[in-house]
Amino acid sequence: MKKYLQTHRIKGLLSQRNMLLTGASGLLLSNILLTFFLFQKSDRIVVMPPEIKEQFWVEQNLVSPGYLQEWTLFFTHLLLDNHPGSIRFNNNIILRNIVPESYTALKQQLEEEADKYASKKLITMFAPIKVDVDIHKMSAIIKGKFISKIGERTIKEKEETYEFTYKYKYGKLLIKTFNRKETRKNV
Repeated sequence: MKKYLQTHRIKGLLSQRNMLLTGASGLLLSNILLTFFLFQKSDRIVVMPPEIKEQFWVEQNLVSPGYLQEWTLFFTHLLLDNHPGSIRFNNNIILRNIVPESYTALKQQLEEEADKYASKKLITMFAPIKVDVDIHKMSAIIKGKFISKIGERTIKEKEETYEFTYKYKYGKLLIKTFNRKETRKNV
């Protein structure tokens, strides 16, 4: 009788062990499948902060046109709306958003510009009119009215075009180049 009871208990324990082993194997397999599908998925993050005019999205190596447009307007404001008291602060923000390859050259250029603003007491303003973006080239062209003043006297007021090229890396949009484009006048 004791042998029968002992055999019955061992069979019960083996049955429980096998059920637990089957359950644990199923959970392990489901975790492996979930991990595989997680790495196959490309995320799109939709952002809609209150001060932004339209929603935008970012993916692994691509961003929406609205995202490029909003950053272009922001960077344009920092680069072109300046006076002697604000230019160094704005330049520090710009330098945090530059690709490493362009950092040294752009830093020197921005320092020279800041010295020019301080010595001449120069004030500049840029009123954007149009922004054209190309998400595949990661570039934006912004057109607008550029105004330069020394004190209250306006020394330059004309429509100008600037081009930004960007690099999207590790979830951050970085400036590769920023150049003024020559505008051609029809004769």
